[in-house]
Amino acid sequence: MKKLIIFVIFIYLVLLFSGFSYAQSTQQIDIAYLAGSWGENLAYSLAGSEIVTKYVPEIRSSLVKSAGSEMNTQMAATMAKNSIMYHTTSMDFVASYLGVSPWEEAYPNQRLLTSYTPGALSFIGSVPGAEMKDMVGHSISVLPLPSLQLAFANNVLELLNLTGKVKVVQLDFGANEDALRDGTTSGLLCSVYGPPGYETLSPAMQEVLYALKNKLSWIRVPKEVVAEASKKLKAGFGVREIESGDMLPAETRTNFGQTLTFSALAVRGDMDENIAYNITKAILEHTDEFADYDPNGKFVNPKSIAESLAYATPDMIHPGAVKYYKEAGLWDIYLEARKKFISDVGEYE
Repeated sequence: MKKLIIFVIFIYLVLLFSGFSYAQSTQQIDIAYLAGSWGENLAYSLAGSEIVTKYVPEIRSSLVKSAGSEMNTQMAATMAKNSIMYHTTSMDFVASYLGVSPWEEAYPNQRLLTSYTPGALSFIGSVPGAEMKDMVGHSISVLPLPSLQLAFANNVLELLNLTGKVKVVQLDFGANEDALRDGTTSGLLCSVYGPPGYETLSPAMQEVLYALKNKLSWIRVPKEVVAEASKKLKAGFGVREIESGDMLPAETRTNFGQTLTFSALAVRGDMDENIAYNITKAILEHTDEFADYDPNGKFVNPKSIAESLAYATPDMIHPGAVKYYKEAGLWDIYLEARKKFISDVGEYE
């Protein structure tokens, strides 16, 4: 009888411990996905958030619309390591690594998991068919942040000998529509997203510019000027020629350049490696679902994501993500894309 009692107690303790261990291993992790609203594409954040929740049982991701990349990186620096993922642009992400205010506060406490659709910084204005040289005496709006975007705009003007001849003002997106309508400004530098050959204004810009869409056109800047302006940033951004736009007059500007940037998913650098791995795995193995959220999602696939990380040095990518890319045979694709990127536009300094 005594042996039976001891055996029953032993079994009870084993079951109790096993149940405790299972509860610990399946404990729910709540993660906020900061989507951003200043030029970022909300659809991709929503897709990523819902894919993670659907395919990683221990994670519940909640989409939170924030003020934009600057706010996202600063919040990430202050939140618990496993509690946040956030949408940012490659330009803003790299800015923190290069010590550009205000993003430098986030470095080195952030790493990339993925990059999505390519996009660019483009000049758009209310002077029909204008080139940048035609903007003498006019004002152009740039985001009210000391960022690489502002540096890029200033570099373009300097290279075209327009410094002081074109005024750069800093307005929030919400103020741009009125400023363009009443003539306070004649143009702005904005984020544009979509796969190569098909540009789509980001949702935030659509909201601002919809009423003026028939009165706006691209402000042409020679490709070689954009290339040099980007190179002067010492930030390794790509350059490409503009194609037709669906929100602006449908015309191809074969001599109009853009700085190439990407929308990206970042996390804290000290996020648990297994969590980062599982998030990356879920997204990369279900990229077919992006098309359910945005038409451009059909261009997103594991290969395109690996290639679009080319702007990032290996140490900018979270170890958990690196582990998955290597297992999935995508790391070599990234390395080849990185090599070409460095050949085309140079390495960070």
